Amino acid sequence: MSTPVFLLIFYVAICLLINEMIKFHDLKQGEKPNPRGLRIGLVPLLALLPFVPIVLFTFFYTLFFYSFSEFTNIFSASSHQSLFNFSLAMLIGFFICEEVLKPMIITLFNMGLRLHISEYTKHVITIGINSIFIYLISSYSHGIYIHSFTSAISIAVFYSMIDWILMLIIHLYNKLKAKL
Repeated sequence: MSTPVFLLIFYVAICLLINEMIKFHDLKQGEKPNPRGLRIGLVPLLALLPFVPIVLFTFFYTLFFYSFSEFTNIFSASSHQSLFNFSLAMLIGFFICEEVLKPMIITLFNMGLRLHISEYTKHVITIGINSIFIYLISSYSHGIYIHSFTSAISIAVFYSMIDWILMLIIHLYNKLKAKL
């Protein structure tokens, strides 16, 4: 059995299981269960919702790395497929960095130095971890070429600058919204 067929069967089985769980929950709460057609129609849609942000962010990362490869000579990709795979790996890597590694390193610094870590030091830690991820993932990705570790640092700094600009826009928007 091929992988796509197996994944489709697995997806349908999960949808049917979720469908039965919703029916069981409705009966347990003393409510009349929704019609089967409504549950079967909604369950696949709800099961696909977690994939929407992943696909969107992978698309945006692909655009970011594609534009970076077009405007500089420190990063290059041999095909769009390798760039998409690299972007998906980077999305997972940045998530691990922000949610696992960065808090662990900051906690270790706080415990070891017994000092409060400033925001600037946190940004330096983030840029360092992102640089390592970019360099490691590009060295293991087929069709992605980063010339040196300093190139990975440049990409991480550029990525962080975009992140800071977006955070500033969100901050200013929230401040303006609070005034109104």
